Amino acid sequence: MSLNAGVSIDQALDLMIQTYVPAFEKNFPGVKVYMAKGVRGENPYRINEIVIMDNDGVRNRYFDAEGAYCIIQ
Repeated sequence: MSLNAGVSIDQALDLMIQTYVPAFEKNFPGVKVYMAKGVRGENPYRINEIVIMDNDGVRNRYFDAEGAYCIIQ
C-alpha cells in the first residue's frame, strides 16, 4: 500500500493510532494493537501492526486452527 500524495508517514501513523487502533480494539475484545514505524534496515518508513491477544481462547475466537481469519459468534 502506498500513501496518497501529500501524506507523510507520520500523518498516516497518527491516523492509525488515533482512529484505527481504538476501533479495532473496540470491535475485537481481548485484542491489543500496537503500531510500529520502521526507521532503518530493509523496510524503513513502513508501518507495521503488532497484535497481542489475551489468551488462546481469544485467538481461537478470531482464527481457525489453520490460521485463517474467522469470527465465531
